[in-house]
Amino acid sequence: GIARIDYALTLNGLTSPSSGTGTPVVATLSGEGQGEVSHFATDVAGNVESPLKLAPLKIDRTPPTIDGSRVPVANTAGWNNSAVTAIFTCADGLSGVASCTSPITLSLEGTSQSAAGTAADVAGLSTSLTISGINIDLTAPVVQVTGVSHGATYTLGNVPQAGCTTSDALSGVAFGAVAVVAGGTSNGVGMFTAACGGALDHAGNPGAASATYAVQFVFTGFLAPVDNLPVVNTAR
Repeated sequence: GIARIDYALTLNGLTSPSSGTGTPVVATLSGEGQGEVSHFATDVAGNVESPLKLAPLKIDRTPPTIDGSRVPVANTAGWNNSAVTAIFTCADGLSGVASCTSPITLSLEGTSQSAAGTAADVAGLSTSLTISGINIDLTAPVVQVTGVSHGATYTLGNVPQAGCTTSDALSGVAFGAVAVVAGGTSNGVGMFTAACGGALDHAGNPGAASATYAVQFVFTGFLAPVDNLPVVNTAR
């Protein structure tokens, strides 16, 4: 008959023998690592069975780690003016990484966007991470020329003051446009261009606008003996 059944549990290089009295031995391992379980029986006569090894013993109770980054990083105002890619890096020091979320690219405009990733190890444990606070503005600020109108004609001395307005519906205006007027002749007539430049929103998008107009002398009519319209002057 069987006198007893012995088990030897080896984990991380340490062997812990356990024995029973003819019935299976139940052992609970709370550590982690890779090892093996062997067992053998001893009969009443003192004969000992050659140890038999069970399947390899692998225990991993620690979830994998996951880190996240974003490319490109946000500017000092917390905005991006291009698509943002969320990249996840996963690691597991024991059973190894089974899966890791692939890079996620956010290409639409909006505030407080996020991307979620998950790391899973071979033991079936998982860890999730969300990269949040992604603000994307792809649209340039709206710049308009004020005072003068594109294609208009003004008389000398009655030209409106050119100016600029700047607005941005998403990230907001960081720097408003400034008007610079150029063109014409030294006596103040001719073709002029009012350029509004230097506008920038908080995402770094530039904006500009311009208007071209004409300035001419004031004409009050011909002097005598020439008559003004609707008279038709004839001469020989």
